[in-house]
Amino acid sequence: FYWGQGFESQGGRRAIRRSSGMETRSRSKKRCRKRQTREPTLESSSRAKAPRLAMRYPLRKRKRQESPRESFCDSKGSSSSFFNPRHAESSGSNEKRFRVAEATSRRTTRRCRKLADRIFSCGFNLFYGGNFRSIDEEKGKAIMIQAAQNGSDTAKGECHLNGWGSFEKNVILAVNFFRLGAQDGNSLAEFRLGFCYANGEGVERDPKKGVEWLRLSAERGNGFSMNYLGRCYYGGEGVKQNRVQGFSWFRKSAETGNIDGQCNLGQSYQYGSGVVINIQKAVELHRIAAARGSAVGQFQLAMCFLEGVGVKKNPSEAVKLFRQSAENGDSFSQFRLGYAFSKGEGVKRDAKEAVRWYAKAAAQNHKTAQNNLGVCYEKGQGVEKDVARAFEWYSKAASQNLSIAQRNIGCCYRGGIAVGKDYSQAVRWFQKAVQNDNVLAMDDLGHCYYTGMGVKQDFRKAFELYQQAAELNNVLAQCHLGACYEKGHGVKQCFKTAIYWFRKAAASGDSYAQNNLGYSYLHGNGVPKDTKKALEWYRKSAANGNSEGQCGLGCCLENGEGVKENMPLALQYYRKSAAQKNKNAQYNLGQCYRYGKGVEQDYKIAATWYMKAALQRHGDAMNMLGHLHYHGYGVEKSREKAIEWYRKAAREDNALAMFNLGCCHHDGHGLPIDLNQAVNWYQKAADKGNPLAQNSLGTCYEYGTGVSVDMKAAVGWYRKAAAQNNDFAQGNLGHCYENGRGVDKNLDRALYWYTKSAMQGEPGAQYDLGRFHEEGLGIEKDEELALEWYEKAQDNSDTAKRGAARMRTRVRNKRLTSVVARDMKAVSLWMLNDHIVKAARWQKDEWKNHSNGIPQ
Repeated sequence: FYWGQGFESQGGRRAIRRSSGMETRSRSKKRCRKRQTREPTLESSSRAKAPRLAMRYPLRKRKRQESPRESFCDSKGSSSSFFNPRHAESSGSNEKRFRVAEATSRRTTRRCRKLADRIFSCGFNLFYGGNFRSIDEEKGKAIMIQAAQNGSDTAKGECHLNGWGSFEKNVILAVNFFRLGAQDGNSLAEFRLGFCYANGEGVERDPKKGVEWLRLSAERGNGFSMNYLGRCYYGGEGVKQNRVQGFSWFRKSAETGNIDGQCNLGQSYQYGSGVVINIQKAVELHRIAAARGSAVGQFQLAMCFLEGVGVKKNPSEAVKLFRQSAENGDSFSQFRLGYAFSKGEGVKRDAKEAVRWYAKAAAQNHKTAQNNLGVCYEKGQGVEKDVARAFEWYSKAASQNLSIAQRNIGCCYRGGIAVGKDYSQAVRWFQKAVQNDNVLAMDDLGHCYYTGMGVKQDFRKAFELYQQAAELNNVLAQCHLGACYEKGHGVKQCFKTAIYWFRKAAASGDSYAQNNLGYSYLHGNGVPKDTKKALEWYRKSAANGNSEGQCGLGCCLENGEGVKENMPLALQYYRKSAAQKNKNAQYNLGQCYRYGKGVEQDYKIAATWYMKAALQRHGDAMNMLGHLHYHGYGVEKSREKAIEWYRKAAREDNALAMFNLGCCHHDGHGLPIDLNQAVNWYQKAADKGNPLAQNSLGTCYEYGTGVSVDMKAAVGWYRKAAAQNNDFAQGNLGHCYENGRGVDKNLDRALYWYTKSAMQGEPGAQYDLGRFHEEGLGIEKDEELALEWYEKAQDNSDTAKRGAARMRTRVRNKRLTSVVARDMKAVSLWMLNDHIVKAARWQKDEWKNHSNGIPQ
């Protein structure tokens, strides 16, 4: 009976024979009572005593016949009974004996089943750490399998639930066995039924029904049910959330010696959930659970050592505990151990070890470990780089609704990593991550809306996402929010608010915000212009390795902003920034080589740097490549290639390239002359604020080139270009005021605009200014000043040359006349002086000779 081999027909006949003698039957009952009252222990259920029990009731090796309870759960659907009444048909006189034998065998089977249930309880406590037992999974599992073989329905259910031994994994069958165990009042079977209902294992998920079974089991004193009931109260699953009540159940569970109850009670004390925080009590409970072999307890104690909670901070001790817990199969500890190896926390950094532990945790479906393993494969950290495997691990983690993994998949689609670039898919995954409150994804999705990547451009939506992430202390979003305020994208422009967000992000060490603060101080946006402070912020950004900061610092050193000009050092920072593939730095290096600033002029090297920047869609670099091809500087002279690069730059909204395309259409260089197209390109560039295009468009309106003559429109465009200090527009505006074209005639205003243009070296304005001084138009005549302006303009104007020659003659004659007049005056004065001297001498002599006379 102990081994659960049931009653065969031969065994039934033996029972009948034993029941015929009163004395024999009495002795049998006494032995059964003795076995029933003795409390089973781990030693009494060991295999060492099994042969003695088996020999007490020797059975022939015949085909086993299952009990009705076993046939009820038989997966094959067979049905048999331990006693077949048909055997008694031939002996009607012994009908009473058959009934007595049947009742006896049923009682004996029930007693054996209860004994097997007690053995199962011992194994369950050993395996899961109940009743103050230290965890021993191997022994506990072996005992539970033995109990299942001995006929314990609850043990069979547990074996079917986990697929142990010869029992196939079948949760539906497991639930059926748990029901049978619960009918006998087995508290562990009731606990398992509650667990299955709460998690939807083998039955439809019903948390309320699960709580009912758990409560029934807990009232019988089952510590496992008490612990799980506490969890239900904490999470509000099947009952109204009540953490105080949850804490109460955890305490009851811990008092029964349940190891999980002790762990949860420790956490409650640590975080003050349902009770006043008591760190020392929490650490004490964690130590007890860890000493009993609880992987969870070891993990919690390790976290205390790692963070210095209730104990002195000791990362090395934390790693030891993580390793113990990880070797016991705890996925959280495996993940933390991998993280410790990846960051070098309490242990020497070892990327390979990190990958090994991440892989173990990921195999247990730990979603964060799966994501981190994907990062390792993507970046080739501790393992050979394999973006396909990385994407696979990201997908597994994302399927468990891990927001960071969803965001990483979005980044893969955005960057074309392991999959083709698909911005719409990137947006879809970013949206999923945002729904799960991932702050990084909020910033990413905001960037998509800001740039119109995979979604219709919407500055307002981008601003809202940036603001949401910034308020959650995402420093990158704070920097982007500041940029929105700075440029007035999605919100009213406000430089002061922009500075506020830049400062907040910079205080967290964000190098981009530091760079933006440097730019703001350099240009006086929201703060007083201060080149020294600008230089200081650029230095901080560059020291943090920010390529934009390095480029900005290079610009300050090149132009002497806040520091003495230093081209060699500027070139060093440009090269550092360019090494990080910063397109602005690459373009600046191209400019240095083109104009020979700090290096020997070399158009070929300049073209190389322009090409690197152009490959990153730098509009100015594309336009400069077009310019080099147009003139054949350092590259093949080709108007076709020049037009091609101009078009590429124009697609990047480069206004200067649009202006150049307009010029090509206007002059027929590389393109057929098409004045309408020229005006179209001028208009596009002018709308983007390009002063050259604004001046050219004004000229078209003034002379009716490709459009109808419209002097008011012409003057309007001249004004816009002149406000940007365009010398040609200033000269043209001077002509309009001089001749009263589109405006009232005003020589003073004309003189003002001619002077501004001439001061910038525009030869036409210099000639006109000389003319004004020559003729005294709106100013007093001054031929010498007129000559000075004519001489400045004569290298670029034949008219100015003639004017200069004319004015030289006039000035020379004027100067000669002045010299002659001056000399004549000098001679006259000399002669007069000589006469006075001679007269004085004569008077003196006369005085001497005629002492009585009066000198005349």
